[in-house]
Amino acid sequence: IHPFCDMVIAPVPIKFAVLVLREVAVRQVRGIIQVSTKRDITYADLAHYIALKLGSDQKLVQPISYRNIGLTYAQRNTSLDSSRLSELGMLLPDIWKGVDETFRLR
Repeated sequence: IHPFCDMVIAPVPIKFAVLVLREVAVRQVRGIIQVSTKRDITYADLAHYIALKLGSDQKLVQPISYRNIGLTYAQRNTSLDSSRLSELGMLLPDIWKGVDETFRLR
């Protein structure tokens, strides 16, 4: 695979997203609640991590730049201000724990 080495993501575990939605509904919180992980990672970081956890050959992960496919712009970060989560008594999830849960990786 050819994941981007210079584009980032901050995937949130589905269980965490559901918990946030539930709390927002129960508490009738108004406004925007941004949900993110503690930090961003590149698509390449994610691909390498998953390949490692699955026991796959790391050589199958061949990172490329988004510029290689003609894109001219990439987000510098994807994790926005998630400070309102503290109103719900929640902390930002760990990115790797979320990936492990999503893919049931051990």
